Amino acid sequence: MKNANYETRFVRVIDYLYAHLDDDIDLAALAEVACLSEFHWHRIYQAHIGESVFQTIRRLRLQRAAEALANSTTSIDEVRKNASYGSREAFSRAFKDMFSRSPSDYRSSGPHAVFLSARQARNTQEFDVSVEQIETQHCIAVEHIGSIMLIEQAMTTLFMEAQEQQLLAAQPDMIAVFLDDPTNADMREMRSLACLVQNVERPVSSPLMSYAVERAIYVRLAYTGPYAAMKSAYDWLATVWLPGSGFEPADLPNFERYLNSPREVSQKELRTDIYFPIVPQRDVQVETS
Repeated sequence: MKNANYETRFVRVIDYLYAHLDDDIDLAALAEVACLSEFHWHRIYQAHIGESVFQTIRRLRLQRAAEALANSTTSIDEVRKNASYGSREAFSRAFKDMFSRSPSDYRSSGPHAVFLSARQARNTQEFDVSVEQIETQHCIAVEHIGSIMLIEQAMTTLFMEAQEQQLLAAQPDMIAVFLDDPTNADMREMRSLACLVQNVERPVSSPLMSYAVERAIYVRLAYTGPYAAMKSAYDWLATVWLPGSGFEPADLPNFERYLNSPREVSQKELRTDIYFPIVPQRDVQVETS
């Protein structure tokens, strides 16, 4: 245990964080998991991750709260309790600090509401959409089972293991591949992959695995905003854009490419390219990417 490298220790701590996200978590417990002193552990964590432990916990809880506000009818008070905030004032203040809106404003007029409005109006021209042919992309990956909103756990493990196995590029190309349809799967059992795109197929050791995104035609939707509101973007693609596009869904997983990180920019500045696999119903001009 004492000889375990920092990457292995961080994987243990990240797993602990996600398993105890609803509990009171203190630095002493995390330092014990990491087998480091409390002071040394906190400094090392911030240097590796780019934010403090408490910032990570706060961000994950508030991202989960935003997802509940955007995609469920759970009361704001219940969302607050699930995010471990004791008072409405503290929750509202923290939420507004991260999402630039109060919880009630976010629910009624957040980014998801823009897609909902376009969906109700059957507006196919509202967003930045292109049809592209994507060539095979070789990846190294870590499997994730559970809510899409918690795939960051696998992402962090992937980065740490890739660094340990000397597979981390200077400019990482991060994607997530969704093996199950979130509209049909039990979110607790939904399978997905956190992936780093590689130039060529590379040998890896556990817990990393190799995966290839197949060559296919995709519709790409350029999305800006919180991950918590992305479900409405998928709904718009499937129910408004697709029916009149001349395409139909292909029997392949969709994937997302992350162009920046919530550790680096605000929630409203997050940029994600959503790729939805399609096949043409008739001759359609396809861009090559």
